Amino acid sequence: MLRRRVPPARCVDCGRPRWGRFLRCKRCQKVRFSDAMEQSWRRRKRHRQIALEAKAEPARPVADLDTLMREADAAAARALDAALRLANKFGRNR
Repeated sequence: MLRRRVPPARCVDCGRPRWGRFLRCKRCQKVRFSDAMEQSWRRRKRHRQIALEAKAEPARPVADLDTLMREADAAAARALDAALRLANKFGRNR
């Protein structure tokens, strides 16, 4: 039985024969690789710059946990007192 000749797979961008397992030819694939490398290089450079800027900023004071809990408890106590006052106020009238 005769087998039909299968045409080579073509590049999705330009139509040349594909390069290995890639969907693109060697020229188009190398362009994609170089673009990706440049973008990752720019990203790494930006991340380094952000890290240096963060180091240069003065450190923010760390909040004391006990102080934060006292403030939260005081606010909760005020809210509970207000709720009890309202409950007593409306409970007497009924």
